[in-house]
Amino acid sequence: PGGKVYGPASEDVERLDAAAVFGALEAAGATDPKVRPWEALRATKDGIREAVKGAKRGTFGRVLEAVRAAGGVDVEAREVWRVRQEKGDV
Repeated sequence: PGGKVYGPASEDVERLDAAAVFGALEAAGATDPKVRPWEALRATKDGIREAVKGAKRGTFGRVLEAVRAAGGVDVEAREVWRVRQEKGDV
């Protein structure tokens, strides 16, 4: 009795193109000097957050939208294991 039953599930993962991320950060840096494109050492959402830390409010969202508009986001599905039900709930 008790315990958890796990099963496979699918979730979307966004992969960002490094050139699109850097280009969007450079464009944002042209209007906000607190944006630091060279700080995005990784083309990830965390890398973008690091590069825009301290910049104007909403800069992260604008940069991410610019990356999407440039076709720099590839969405893939990956399999993960999730809790389906608690044993005993059957």
